[in-house]
Amino acid sequence: LTSPTRPKAYWFCIAVLIVVAVPIWFFLPEVLRQTFETLRMVQQTDVVAPLRTIAPHFFISSEVTRDLTVVINQGVTRLTSIFMGYLEGMILDLPIIFFQTIIMVVVFFFSLRDGPKIVESLKGLSSLREDSQQRFVSRFKDTTRAVIINTFVVAVIQGVLAGLGFYIFGVKNPLFLALLSLFL
Repeated sequence: LTSPTRPKAYWFCIAVLIVVAVPIWFFLPEVLRQTFETLRMVQQTDVVAPLRTIAPHFFISSEVTRDLTVVINQGVTRLTSIFMGYLEGMILDLPIIFFQTIIMVVVFFFSLRDGPKIVESLKGLSSLREDSQQRFVSRFKDTTRAVIINTFVVAVIQGVLAGLGFYIFGVKNPLFLALLSLFL
C-alpha cells in the first residue's frame, strides 16, 4: 500500500506546515504588539494640525475649528473601532482558521499523493479525445501552477520590500505594516 509518492507528499506537507507555522509562532506576539501600538498612535495623532497648515482658510473661526476637529476625531475613532472589530473577529475565528488549515493540508497531501490517479479518473469521465484531454490537462496544470506560485511570490516580495523600506526609513512598527502589505 505504500506508493513512492507517499513519503514525498508527507514530507512536503510537513515542510509547508513548518514554513508557515514557525514564522507565525515567532512573529505573532510582535505583530500584535505593533498592531496595538499603531492603533494607539493613530488615536493620539493630531490630524487637525497638518490640515491647519495646508488649508488655513477653513480654520478661521473657533466654531469651525471645533466642528472639524470633532468630525475628524470621530472618523478616526470609527476607523479604529472598525479595525478593532476586524481584529477581534479574526482572533475569534482562529479555531475555524485552524481547522480549515488542517483540512487544506489533508486535501493538499492527498492531491500530491493521488493526483495522477485523480486525473486519470477524471479523464475516464471526459468525452474529449485523448489529445484534447492531454492539452487540457497540461494547460490547466501550467496555468494553475503559474497563478498560485506567482501570486504567492509577488505577495512575499511585496511584503519583504515594503518591510525593508519601512525599516530603512524608520517608520514605526515595520513588521506590522510589512505583513499588512503582504496580505493586502
